[in-house]
Amino acid sequence: MTLLLKLCALALAASLFGLFLRAQQSALSLPLEIAAVTVILLTLLLAAGSRFASFFSVLERASLPPALPQTLLKGAAVCLVSEFCAALCREAGFSAAADAISFAGRLLTVVLSFPLCESLIETVLGLISG
Repeated sequence: MTLLLKLCALALAASLFGLFLRAQQSALSLPLEIAAVTVILLTLLLAAGSRFASFFSVLERASLPPALPQTLLKGAAVCLVSEFCAALCREAGFSAAADAISFAGRLLTVVLSFPLCESLIETVLGLISG
């Protein structure tokens, strides 16, 4: 939560400074925005790396089939990438493309969840019959 607050503060400060720059020297506002986004994304990637390491160590101890956590991570990646792409499309003024990408991401997430649902149903049926 603290990381999110820090990143929000950085984004707001860069946005306000960017608005000021846009009024004075518009050519400098885009590099400022790119720099702020780069810092935010790199910070998130570094923070997520340590979390993924602990997540995978817990999964190894749980003795789950490798397909299950992979499916969860793929679903999360599909959600993040599709929403990021949709936001970029919306920002560029292409709301129909943004809606299509958002819908595609949701549909792919549902399709990716089918193996998890199958595994869950097989486990429940095994418990009921055994």
